[in-house]
Formats: sequence, C-alpha cells, structure tokens
Amino acid sequence: MNLLLLFEADRSAGDRFCVRGARAAHLRDTLKVEPGKELRAALCDHARGMAREVSVGEAIELDLMLQE
Repeated sequence: MNLLLLFEADRSAGDRFCVRGARAAHLRDTLKVEPGKELRAALCDHARGMAREVSVGEAIELDLMLQE
C-alpha cells in the first residue's frame, strides 16, 4: 500500500497541497488518480491521514485530512 509523503513546500494554501514533477507523474500514470479519489498520505514530520485529489493535470492538487 502506498503512502504519499507531502512536504510544507507542497502546501499551496491551508490544507491544499500541489504535487509536481516525478511524484505527480507517479500519481497520474501509475496510481491512476482522478478527482475525488482518496489515498493514504502524511505530512513530513507530522501525522498521517488521507488526501483527496481535487484536480489532476500536469500538477496534482490535493486536500489533506490528517488524523490526530
């Protein structure tokens, strides 16, 4: 099972994150993400939770929901 690791540098606003480059290509081409799909995610040095894809294109936008 995959775990998407997000970094503060990926944060675009609030709980919205934007993933680009090789990580976006992996999400798009290998994991076949699409808007509304959820996957396990973690914010580096913080809690784990779920990320919901908001938009899929060259960059992937996600809303992160961490579990305390």
